[in-house]
Amino acid sequence: MPVTMPNRKHPDEELFSGPTDYDYDIPVTMPNRRHPDEELFSGPTDYEDIPVTMPNRRHPDVEMEFSGPTEDDAMIRKLFTPPTLSNIIEESKINEIVNYPKKLSIESTIPSNLKAAETSENPSLILDTPGCKIPKLDPWDPTVKHLIELQDPYICPGPPLFMKPSLHGTIVLNETILEQYYNVTAKQLTCYYQPIYRKHEEPGNVRENDFTNGNVTELQFGIPLHEDYVGASCSLSPNVSFEQYFPLVRLKEEIEEERSKITPPTPRLNVILAGIDSVSKLNFLRHFRKTRKFLNEKLTPFEMNGYTKVGDNTFPNLVPMLTGHFVEHYWNESLRDIMYFDEIDHIWKAYAKKGYRTFYAEDSPFTGTFNYIKRGFYDPPTDYYIRPLMLALEYSTLKEKSTKEHCLNSQLETDLIYDYLRNFIKTMGVRPHIAFAMVSTMTHDYLNHAGWADEPTVHLLEDLLDMGALNNSLFVIFSDHGLRFGKIRYTYVGKFEERMPFMYIHALSGFLKNIHRSQKTLKSIRIV
Repeated sequence: MPVTMPNRKHPDEELFSGPTDYDYDIPVTMPNRRHPDEELFSGPTDYEDIPVTMPNRRHPDVEMEFSGPTEDDAMIRKLFTPPTLSNIIEESKINEIVNYPKKLSIESTIPSNLKAAETSENPSLILDTPGCKIPKLDPWDPTVKHLIELQDPYICPGPPLFMKPSLHGTIVLNETILEQYYNVTAKQLTCYYQPIYRKHEEPGNVRENDFTNGNVTELQFGIPLHEDYVGASCSLSPNVSFEQYFPLVRLKEEIEEERSKITPPTPRLNVILAGIDSVSKLNFLRHFRKTRKFLNEKLTPFEMNGYTKVGDNTFPNLVPMLTGHFVEHYWNESLRDIMYFDEIDHIWKAYAKKGYRTFYAEDSPFTGTFNYIKRGFYDPPTDYYIRPLMLALEYSTLKEKSTKEHCLNSQLETDLIYDYLRNFIKTMGVRPHIAFAMVSTMTHDYLNHAGWADEPTVHLLEDLLDMGALNNSLFVIFSDHGLRFGKIRYTYVGKFEERMPFMYIHALSGFLKNIHRSQKTLKSIRIV
């Protein structure tokens, strides 16, 4: 039985209509939620010494300053931000106009007069230096509290999934779930799969925005599939079929042959970078309660209290983090239609040269960091790369027929990325690896939707801890910036928090003690 693949158009600019940094989503039906009341936040807090808050106010240039989607402007489809430095200067002039360091380094960016937040004489500041002062803001400030609505966990309708990806590129069947929830036995079930491939188009085309399909084959559960991604269709009855998509992780012979010859540095530490789009530190404190509790009780993370963004949206904030260079070192708007990002100094390249296996996954293919109004990568940037599967999902009948946003059957889109990350780490085992996962679909557009991402995130952390992945890994959980639009941006607190995302860095204390300089450096920069 062939897998039903979607009709799709040739990818062109019209294709990328949302959700983006400028487009508006159709609001979804909210789950039950409760408004934070006085009883919940009564009693002494860490914010008693904060000066009286500023009133809500609107700058006369607010229409330009806060361009982008808001809850109030649902009819507007696209707004474009004002020109920035990267739009108006030629690449050859960048270093003449902006005197950026050739390469960012932790040691070179620590001010000599930096004080730790705990030693600040002013309790209303988290950073107090002659060159920079950052206020200590209350996440439940009266000027924003009325905008906050706590969310119940986001539940996708439908029975549990009876298939899931497993180790070595296999798909396994849960017969108990199949019989209990679908009233079908394993003997009655027939499934087929179809591989999904990254489409290698002619160099003149947009290479990363399409995919192709392989031959339809009957699915044998528990048997390794030598594929990276597949779509599967199962017949539950003569008139009922079930569709599901799988990112698969297997050891790749060519990668293992190359990397196994390289002796990794000692002591060896794997790297896991988990990004969540558009979550400020204050909104993390409001909505990620389970995640924060887990971090504080089960791990020993460095909390980067004064971490601030360096650019407007995701792209200029992630490029410095992933490359050590400000975005202008590589990019200006004149390059948007001609430049691939293969040649820039991504951190995973350096790790691959040291024998590490590499992983990169984002959940929103149309607004990906290196793909939104850009050409992306000519070749896959990492050994394990989910983009072709996410494109196939966007055009699938599964997505088209979904009755609730962010859901693929009864699975959250976010959990698809997190499951891929889990399987990658399990499959790598003792092999050195670096993984970068970025999720955005749930948190990008609305302030309170951040609460929906709390439960999948804490479940990921619990699983990483249980499988021992955090015993030998540097783990960083972070955001790129706060919410960039909406009513909260018209408040004094909202203007600050948009510029102050969250970041926690965890590594075993024993590892840091062995590398005293690393521990000292992290303690020094935790507020910058």
